[in-house]
Amino acid sequence: MGLRGSAARRIVGNPLGGILRDVDRRTRSTTRRRAGPAAGVAAENPRGPQQQEPVWARQPAAAAAVLATDSLGRIVWAFRVAFPDVPVLSALPVADGPYLAVVEEVTAEAATVRVWAAPGLPAGPGVTVHLRAVQATPA
Repeated sequence: MGLRGSAARRIVGNPLGGILRDVDRRTRSTTRRRAGPAAGVAAENPRGPQQQEPVWARQPAAAAAVLATDSLGRIVWAFRVAFPDVPVLSALPVADGPYLAVVEEVTAEAATVRVWAAPGLPAGPGVTVHLRAVQATPA
């Protein structure tokens, strides 16, 4: 912000001076602004705001792992805790080379991913893949 009487304000026709004048006018507005929703809740409920669920409890359940393929280029990932419904799964190969990870099957308890090195050729053993499962939220 510029200071009052600064060089940017003193030069006639300076675009920065015009912006600063406009901002100064808006900050000195005499209209009263409405308070946020917290003030309205306190006025309506004299006992105080109701207890809300914490933000971390509202977020969907998630799990992640970095696993390596077997000799057939397949990964079977059993979740530590079963999801209440079928999760959304993402699989990203992190090894060098052009690999493609394809999700074959996903259930609430486990997921199966196959990694391909080229079209029609499964990847060999030891190709690492980053897996992430997230509980789908209802729309």
